[in-house]
Amino acid sequence: MPDQDDYNFPFAAQPDIIRANQKDAYFQGMLHEQFSSLVQNILGARWLHHNSRELKLFSEILYLSLTTLAGIRTLGEEYTDMLYADSKNRSRPTLKRRAAFVFSSTLLPYILVKSWPKIRERLKKTWIARSLTPREQSQPSTRLGQVRNTALRTLNAALSLENLYAVHLAVFYFSGAYYSLSKRLWNLRYIFTRKLQPHEQRAGYEVLGALLMVQLAARGYLYLSSSSESSSISTSAPSLTSDEKQLPTPTTTTSLDDPTSLAFIPPQSRTCTLCLSPMTDPTSTPCGHLFCWECIQDWVREKPECPLCRQGVRMSEAVPLRG
Repeated sequence: MPDQDDYNFPFAAQPDIIRANQKDAYFQGMLHEQFSSLVQNILGARWLHHNSRELKLFSEILYLSLTTLAGIRTLGEEYTDMLYADSKNRSRPTLKRRAAFVFSSTLLPYILVKSWPKIRERLKKTWIARSLTPREQSQPSTRLGQVRNTALRTLNAALSLENLYAVHLAVFYFSGAYYSLSKRLWNLRYIFTRKLQPHEQRAGYEVLGALLMVQLAARGYLYLSSSSESSSISTSAPSLTSDEKQLPTPTTTTSLDDPTSLAFIPPQSRTCTLCLSPMTDPTSTPCGHLFCWECIQDWVREKPECPLCRQGVRMSEAVPLRG
């Protein structure tokens, strides 16, 4: 990184910022694969499967600690001749600010993803308590109750992390600043480390931003239309209880470590390909492959597909086997 405290170079454009982030994501993925192979050889495939998200977090923190936190550019930033600086005076960020950026771009999203469902439910309950009286809340069959249910579904979609990130990405396409929320939080923008010639000027991605906003608007319109059409049906039909909405968790434990348990399964098929151990509560996917109940449940939460044939799988379609 240059020694001067202030930079007089132009701000980077959207294409170079995206290219740098894609390059960094590639190298972070390589680092994660190396750690995964090492951990699998030491602790086994089951531990790796249950802690894959934490291992990915560790890889991201290590990559940014060796580059950004240390005050040097990442490989993606080197590739595109960029570095980040204060968006107001283009000065070099301090160590404390770089550490805050690393924390907010790695640990904060991890914590937010785990706690966001509870935060969203609390926001919805707060909205109900402030907007409706107790008498109105106890009348879901009235017209007011239908409006409340529609508003709740709309609020639930609006508070989705996917939709919030899509809005932020559209703003980036328009402005060309703050590709990540953590950089917006700490006012850090990418700048070029060399002067651009007139023929090197980058084009913006405003068209992509407009298309993304149109997509979000169309998705919201279709969501509201389907919600309004189903509101009358939902009020007349009996509502499902929380137990009925839960996944069909096996009530008893079945282990294929016992040869007499589900003896119709051949010996070569009694080992789970995810944890490499005898299956516990063997579960069949729609494509016919068998896995442990917990293993396939954790897998589908991350990737809704079969680990072997890549056919789409939802947990509501998984069938636990019983003798």
